Amino acid sequence: AVRGSSPDDNRYIIDFMPVRNIFHFDGSSLLNDNVIEDFKLEAAAFDAQYNDATGAVIEANSRAPYTDRKQAVIDVSFLKAGILLETPISENSAVYLSVRQSLIHLYIEKFLDDEDFQFTTVPEYYDYQAKYQLQLSGSDTLSVQALGTRDKAGLLFDDESDEVKRDPGLSGGIDFTSYFHSQGIVLKNSLTETTQLKTGFSQMLSDFSLGLGLNNSLKATSNDYTLRSHLSMDINLNH
Repeated sequence: AVRGSSPDDNRYIIDFMPVRNIFHFDGSSLLNDNVIEDFKLEAAAFDAQYNDATGAVIEANSRAPYTDRKQAVIDVSFLKAGILLETPISENSAVYLSVRQSLIHLYIEKFLDDEDFQFTTVPEYYDYQAKYQLQLSGSDTLSVQALGTRDKAGLLFDDESDEVKRDPGLSGGIDFTSYFHSQGIVLKNSLTETTQLKTGFSQMLSDFSLGLGLNNSLKATSNDYTLRSHLSMDINLNH
């Protein structure tokens, strides 16, 4: 929530293309730390290239795959485990793949001693990210990218719990599942020394399911296609 707006009022962009969200339910980023290039929050008065947002614009970009080395990065903590594989394909192209899985579902119930609720679906998430980039000529590049994430959790409250007494609609529990899978291609061209053109096309399948209480449920599925183009020109130092 930014400046009092709903999270649904924000616009989320990763590598030039829109996505459903940029965070997991626990607030952690769905991007691997080893590939993030930059992160930007536009809370208000954002630039002309952003639209369709009444809240904020949150944009993140991943770096280009390395063309001069191979590497495998394994990251394990109490919260999650992941692996990043990266390799050159040719002198001017490379690819990486990141896959991560949360681990808190393996042990969280052992640390809870609450008789008011129990997990029907232990909180769990996974994400993946892949990027292939080809250096065409000069500073022109072609990128093919894929990104996906899934979150799920469920709680069942005791009928005598404080939560149910305050809100009887919680009787029967609450559970949710959310995921999206996005694939896209982005072409960056330097038309002149001062003029750049970026064009992208993406497809995103997203789904959100929510169950609340005994007889309330919501399921929303969408398949979105986006074509986006951005032409920028440096006129002088101030424009």
